[in-house]
Amino acid sequence: DWRAIHALKRALSIPVVANGGVEAPEDVAACLSATEADGVMSSEAALENPAIFEGVGASRAGQLALAREYVELARRHPPRCSSVVKAHLFKLLYMALQAHHGLRVRLGSASSFAAACDVAEEVIALEEAEAARNPAPMAARCDGPGAPFLTWYRRHRSDGKQSVAVAGTLAAEA
Repeated sequence: DWRAIHALKRALSIPVVANGGVEAPEDVAACLSATEADGVMSSEAALENPAIFEGVGASRAGQLALAREYVELARRHPPRCSSVVKAHLFKLLYMALQAHHGLRVRLGSASSFAAACDVAEEVIALEEAEAARNPAPMAARCDGPGAPFLTWYRRHRSDGKQSVAVAGTLAAEA
């Protein structure tokens, strides 16, 4: 409740960081305005879209660029276990994995860091080809109501604000 955060900010003399209800870049500015907080943090939305604080909204094509960068960084700086990489890849590639069920299963059963990255790169390649064939829907913002694809963040929303369609292959829709 941003009103409660605003009341706390008014009552305290220490820095206050707001959290909650931040799904899209526009929500960051709205939260700061409504709460007068000194900063905003986001957990789930930032896990899916790390570019949220750069003002970049989530789109199926945009997630590919983030996933590609993540895989490159992970390969340069391998983690101690593959499960953290898989968890991040499932969030970054959620929309794409809805269209590529077989690869979603393979990513889930990947038993090594390298295998998880290899599957992610396959997904990215397929989605980049789809973006070349159908650029407009792939570039459409998906981090709000009425979006063309269901994001990881919105997958369990029960407030009536879910996307109108679940991610599917655009070729099948055409």
